[in-house]
Amino acid sequence: VCGDYSLRLSQGVMLWNSFSISSAQEPSSMIKRGALTLHPYRSTSEGEFFRGAAIFLEWKEMIDLTLFYSNNMVDAKIEGDSFVSLPTDGLHDTGNKLLNRNTLNMEMVGGDIGFFFEGFKVGARWSSFKYPLEDRRKRDEYNKYQKFEGWNTSFGVDLFYSAGGVRCVAEVALDKELDLGAMATVVAPLGDRLEAGLSLRYFDCKLSLPSKLYNECGALLSVKWSPSRKILCSGNFSYTYSPLSRYRVKGDSHRAKGLCDFSWMPDSAHKLSCQLSASYDSGFDLKKYYVKATYQLQIDSSMTISSRIHCSYSERFGILSYIEGKYGWGEGLFSLLLRATAFNVPSWDSRIYTYERDIPGKLLDQPVIKFI
Repeated sequence: VCGDYSLRLSQGVMLWNSFSISSAQEPSSMIKRGALTLHPYRSTSEGEFFRGAAIFLEWKEMIDLTLFYSNNMVDAKIEGDSFVSLPTDGLHDTGNKLLNRNTLNMEMVGGDIGFFFEGFKVGARWSSFKYPLEDRRKRDEYNKYQKFEGWNTSFGVDLFYSAGGVRCVAEVALDKELDLGAMATVVAPLGDRLEAGLSLRYFDCKLSLPSKLYNECGALLSVKWSPSRKILCSGNFSYTYSPLSRYRVKGDSHRAKGLCDFSWMPDSAHKLSCQLSASYDSGFDLKKYYVKATYQLQIDSSMTISSRIHCSYSERFGILSYIEGKYGWGEGLFSLLLRATAFNVPSWDSRIYTYERDIPGKLLDQPVIKFI
């Protein structure tokens, strides 16, 4: 590829810059998979991508090799021969933020190689990146080790093993100061209808990787149980501990989150699901609770009706509800979608995420062309 692209290296300890909405709700989603490390860039972020050249080579499905080079502009506040901030939110909604847009180039080069055997894979990778100006950002407890000077090189290895339905993966990365980042995951069936997965991770406080992972260790447990063909239950619990300060948090802190999901599909026409979740962040002394229920009715092959109610609580109560109808004709070439939504979410902490089905941000008076 020549142009914009994204990379997915192993489990993402060192580098994985593709957007993913998976939350490890089921054990199978805990292990990131993908035959290709190199992908076209199809997202909307203005900074989380590579711009340059890359190549993916494969030999007899036994060896693959990826080489890449990127020289992309990122947001930064420049003062003289130094940069004093590296904003990553991608927002350019003020005059000052527009002045910082695409002012600093980030140069990166690297490679990844994988060797595949029956039920087994071993891989290795490296990457180096640098900024052309001196890093003079304000130092605080949360970023006092994250100083980018010269080339920042990191190396990583990973192992994957699969046999009898059991899958194990581990990845380790080291930066130029030999600070460690590592994760290990195992997913296994515990019966005909029960599956579980456990993941452990550790990222040193001084770690400097392209993935921007550091100052945390933790675990994730995920379980899926299907007592019958019509019922599916899943849940997960995650815990994260940060030994040093985080952004806007002084001292050590921990975060915990639990989720339980239940779905029932009595026949092909009806589907009912319910989800409960709760989270706690000691750094902000913040507790959040969510309850979501959805129902879908498939009237025929061309018409579907669905509804949802979603409640949240974090010091204040929020609620969102909608009913939606979809009708399609012309063997899928045309569809009409109508949705009525009512919501009252009075605070940011009790926010509720909802997604539209169509192209985000388009204006009603603009023509829209979809390629099918």
